[in-house]
Amino acid sequence: MEFNLSHKQAEFVCKFLKPFFNATNVLSASKTPSSNMCLHEICSIRSLLHQEVDSSYHIIREMVPQMQVKFDKYWGDCTILYVITTVLDPHFKMLFLHYAFKQIYGLQCASFVSEVIEAIHVIFIEYKEQYNQNIQGDAPCDEEILANNEFLSGYNQFLSQQNLQESKSKLERYLDESVVPLSQKSFDILKWWSDNSLVYPTLFKIACDYLAIPASTVASEAAFSNGGRVLDQYRSRLTPDIVEALICCEDWLREEDHKQGDGERKKMEVACDANSQLSTEEKQLFS
Repeated sequence: MEFNLSHKQAEFVCKFLKPFFNATNVLSASKTPSSNMCLHEICSIRSLLHQEVDSSYHIIREMVPQMQVKFDKYWGDCTILYVITTVLDPHFKMLFLHYAFKQIYGLQCASFVSEVIEAIHVIFIEYKEQYNQNIQGDAPCDEEILANNEFLSGYNQFLSQQNLQESKSKLERYLDESVVPLSQKSFDILKWWSDNSLVYPTLFKIACDYLAIPASTVASEAAFSNGGRVLDQYRSRLTPDIVEALICCEDWLREEDHKQGDGERKKMEVACDANSQLSTEEKQLFS
């Protein structure tokens, strides 16, 4: 009986820790965008810890308070990065923030949502102004005519304001559009923004910058740790360019081997499926 209880407790602990394992795999991804996945993983773990405070298992009850202290230390104040990238994910947008903040902050969620909306507008205006400056710098403009003609100068400012208002409406249009269902298979957020770059040019530039930021530095730290294996006592005079080339080549070769391994594995699975569909006589014939 004591063994069965211990085994049951172990199963419950494994079940309790599985969301943390899944979150680690998602946030430490290095070949796909991860910052847009961070906020809902944080909210999921926070909800789990809140639910298990009064767990019926004493092991969990003893673990949760210490885990909450660590969680509040590192994730208590969610950075604006994870909020912005969540809004830039067509799966979530502002709807997820309304839902998540209501679960976390209760009646105070409205003020936090307002802060997020204001921050998004500020970032959007900054990118739009930078985008307009780049266009104006590339386009030919007779500054002397504008300087001598006050009426045309005023018209030029009017055009800039109109373009900014139009861009604001595009931001509102993106936020008001329906979200992409989570059930949609093989959704690629980078491809989605690439396909809609002409519709939302300013948001596309924001997405390129923010989605490129990894949620975790685990992959970067692992890459730097490889340097210790490249630079040893026998190869301590390699130049930085050579070290970078060696590390990159090793990573590319490992990725190529991984792809080939997946390809061979799929071929084996197809062959096994085809073999299982053969009749008994056909199997004897081929044997």
